[in-house]
Parts: sequence; structure tokens; C-alpha cells
Amino acid sequence: MNLKRNLLLIIILILSLTITACVGVGTEEAPDFTLTDLEGNEVTLSDYIGEKPIFIKFWDPTCISCVEAMPEFQETYNENKERSEFFMINVRTSLAQTKSFMEENGYDIPVLMDTSMEVAEEYLVSSVPKMIFIDLDGKQKFEYYGTWSQSEINGLLDREL
Repeated sequence: MNLKRNLLLIIILILSLTITACVGVGTEEAPDFTLTDLEGNEVTLSDYIGEKPIFIKFWDPTCISCVEAMPEFQETYNENKERSEFFMINVRTSLAQTKSFMEENGYDIPVLMDTSMEVAEEYLVSSVPKMIFIDLDGKQKFEYYGTWSQSEINGLLDREL
């Protein structure tokens, strides 16, 4: 009897964590920012608002779960880069280390550098990975600690477009 009760409590806990991990924000305008990419070019978020939905992933190449999710995230980027913008914002690792990681693994998702963590603070990032979905109107529609799967990203885009 206790085993069933404990199992039920564990299932309820897991479900509640899953439900609260993806927060719909919806009405909040995404804070604008300008960051530098791996080639030294400035990228400003507001330049992309209205063109396509935007996925932002705060990450760090020393984060194990970030690295484990990269092959699927690269595949998702390849599949959806025509209908959505993708920006990975590095929050801790140096430019040289980040560039090396991307090149050694053959990843070409746009990476922006936020080593001062000013943008991360603006987006209330307390750990990585954290995903943000910004709609065509520039509203921060969803945020999620973790990495959305390819099917979840496709679903968000299908609803938005």
C-alpha cells in the first residue's frame, strides 16, 4: 500500500515539475539587446522582430545537458532556419573556447556572447539551458529551463505561423 502511495506521489511530483518547467509568458515584450557573434559582428534582437519567430537558447559549452542536446538542436535548426531565427547565447565561456567547441563539432547555429551576463540577467536566467520563444510581435511567449525537443519546436512554430 505504501509503495503505491509513494509511486503516486512521485508521479504527481514529476508531472507538476514538467508542467511548471514550461511557462507561458505571452504578453511580456522581449527585452531588446545587442550582442556580438563569434565573428565579432553586432546582432540586435529588435532587427529580427516581425520577420520570423525567434528561439533563444541560453547555454554554455561546459554545461553537460547543453552539450548532450546539441546534435538534436543542430538538426532542429537545420530543419527550421528558414521559418525561424535561432540564437544561442553563451553566458560563461570565453569566445575562443566557444568558437573552438562549435568548430570542432561542426555546429553552425548562430552564437552570441554574453559573458557579462547582462542579457541573461534581463531574461532572468538562473541556470542553463534556458529556452525563450519570441513571437512575430516581439512578445516573449514561452520560456523553459531545459531544451525543447525538435517536435516541441516544430509544434510551437506550426501554431505561430
